Amino acid sequence: ATAVAYAAQGAPETARGMKADANGDGTVTRAEMQAQTADRFAKMDSNKDGKVDQTDRDAMRAERHARHFAMLDKDSNGQISKAEFDAAHAGKGLRGAMGDGDKRGHWRHGRGRQGGGPGGMMMRMADANSDGAITKAEMDAAAAKHFDLVDADKDGSVTAAERKAAHEKMREQWRAQRGKATPNS
Repeated sequence: ATAVAYAAQGAPETARGMKADANGDGTVTRAEMQAQTADRFAKMDSNKDGKVDQTDRDAMRAERHARHFAMLDKDSNGQISKAEFDAAHAGKGLRGAMGDGDKRGHWRHGRGRQGGGPGGMMMRMADANSDGAITKAEMDAAAAKHFDLVDADKDGSVTAAERKAAHEKMREQWRAQRGKATPNS
């Protein structure tokens, strides 16, 4: 679960690519991770009050819904006709048509049920003092902790192989956790 949460905030991404790899060399350095985390925090702190809290999550959700509505409302008349709805959803699941999922219409990590909404899992994991808000310092600390976990050889950079190994470890932990939650028949 850790990799999913920090992928959402811009740390070295183990599950969804390498957005933090600023120079495109296939590795993410600590400096690249820190820059990406700062950029992500700035984007998430929509009201610029120095923390990411429910107000910011509500603003992100409203913005996403407005984008989705605009995508469906092809004639920009403020209404989605049956024809617009049908055209947008032809051959796609609802999530796929709305841009929140993969081509099969599944939810991406960090959203919906798996992530508890925009930033939900990340908020719970990075909120060190459990006050419902993440400060830049908390986000930086959480990203650095995750970076250190993924940086297996402790050389200050995360390679594709390290990301893959961390992703596999996360997946196995998730499967083990899921297996424990399933009642035995």
